[in-house]
Amino acid sequence: VACPVTDDGRRLISCPSPDQFGVYKCIDDHYVCNGRPDCPQAEDEDGTACMFHQIV
Repeated sequence: VACPVTDDGRRLISCPSPDQFGVYKCIDDHYVCNGRPDCPQAEDEDGTACMFHQIV
C-alpha cells in the first residue's frame, strides 16, 4: 500500500492488515507504540515491535 505524505512532509505508514472492509489504513508513525491501537488488529501496539521502536 502506498501511503501519502502529509502536508507538512511526514510520511504515513500502512497498517499490515486491512480493516473489515478490506481497506488498508495509513497512520502517522507517531501513532505507533503510543498506547492506543490505530491499526485494525492493533499491530501498531505489538509489544515485541514496540520494544525496538523509538520515536525520533
